[in-house]
Amino acid sequence: LCRLSTGGGFATRQLHSDREEAIFGAMRPVLINGIIDPVTRPDLSDRSIHLSLDRMPDEKRRTEAAYWEAFEEAAPAIFGALLDGMAEGVRRLSRVRLEALPRMADFALWASACETAFWPEGTFEKAFAENREQSIDAVIQRDAVAQAVRDFMQGVAVWQGTATQLLMALEGATGDRVTKSRDWPKSPSAFSARLARAETFLSAVGVAIERSQVGKAKTRTITIRSETTGSATEAEPETASAPSAASGNWAGARLNGRMADGADAADGDIQI
Repeated sequence: LCRLSTGGGFATRQLHSDREEAIFGAMRPVLINGIIDPVTRPDLSDRSIHLSLDRMPDEKRRTEAAYWEAFEEAAPAIFGALLDGMAEGVRRLSRVRLEALPRMADFALWASACETAFWPEGTFEKAFAENREQSIDAVIQRDAVAQAVRDFMQGVAVWQGTATQLLMALEGATGDRVTKSRDWPKSPSAFSARLARAETFLSAVGVAIERSQVGKAKTRTITIRSETTGSATEAEPETASAPSAASGNWAGARLNGRMADGADAADGDIQI
């Protein structure tokens, strides 16, 4: 779906032939409908526009035949409006400048160029930014790893350690309700992959994640910095040489201002 929305393809050999690779490319808008939001992956959400539709009152329901009759009557005006927007976009596209380009940069520029056919300048950019903020909150709330990291960094300026140490710290802070769920990664490698997937959206809410290799052993280290801690005291980062679970003193250690047993973890779920 990500590749379809912004363009992509794949290569394969043509069946029953000696020809070279055949390359298939496609780019199409995709509509997905569901009672609950089916978009849970950050990479797809970042390429999506999320719309929540109100329940239709019973008095406004109509048969399919009546619907299509009304559509056919309105179709010429709808098509004419689309052409008006396209003409405005062609005229203004070379002059449009946005303060910041989103992931779908070309789409944002084109929509902004077309918008003045219908709305004041800047309407699309504002609406698109608000929609993205809502989708970020929704995806983080549904992603157990992203939500645990955001909660863990509340009041903490910086944390540093390995993926194994971070996984243990989060498990100590969140408790069994989260860590025993199906959505929680069961190994450091799976956790690291989930964290990488959530990095873009966590950065958008002020939680920056950096990866590096430390020391002669080139230990893979994760550094997390919270940009929303305000005047909170920067805690001494955990390092790759921090006590491990096997030493028996990890569970009782204080992790950058948070007790590993979750004593001062956030109370309850985040409500949007």
